[in-house]
Amino acid sequence: MNQSAIIEELLQRIQDPRRARTMGTFGGFRVFPVAAEAEIQKAEQQLGFPLPRLLRELYLKVGNGGFGPGYGIFGLAGGAPAIDGGGNYYDLVSFYQLHTGGRTHPKLSHDFTRGSLFLETLDQWYDQLVPICDWGCDIYSLIDCSKEDAPVILYIGYGGELSLEANSLEEWFYKWLKGIPTSEWS
Repeated sequence: MNQSAIIEELLQRIQDPRRARTMGTFGGFRVFPVAAEAEIQKAEQQLGFPLPRLLRELYLKVGNGGFGPGYGIFGLAGGAPAIDGGGNYYDLVSFYQLHTGGRTHPKLSHDFTRGSLFLETLDQWYDQLVPICDWGCDIYSLIDCSKEDAPVILYIGYGGELSLEANSLEEWFYKWLKGIPTSEWS
């Protein structure tokens, strides 16, 4: 399934709020109106690196978050929020900045075909590893923006485990759209 097909299928799927995300309508989550190119450019400037091409297209053509796996992808400013354990609301950029703490970090170089990686503390966060989706209970999907295919990494709990969820953002959405159980995603 190519990126155009993913976008077309998402546009159809978000017409039904019960199918727009894995977690359904729980918590009042919704699909937010599309973002403008200027909003995406501002986010990329704040992040200091470009967003994956598919993610940019989703923000421009499908919505500013609130759709997809889990509780839906996080939006940019004014879009679907990320909510931390304390009930604080963040957009994609500020949630990433919360995890990096404004410090410089190395890029993720772990080969996930050889198992998982464990973080001792959030001080060990990686540059360009961006939280994109919340599954609840301190479990997040992250995209590695330092790699062209933007692999999706599953993060389990504070100080927890990182493991490969999908080889690319495109594969991640494909598996979700085709109803492949998350237990079979890696």
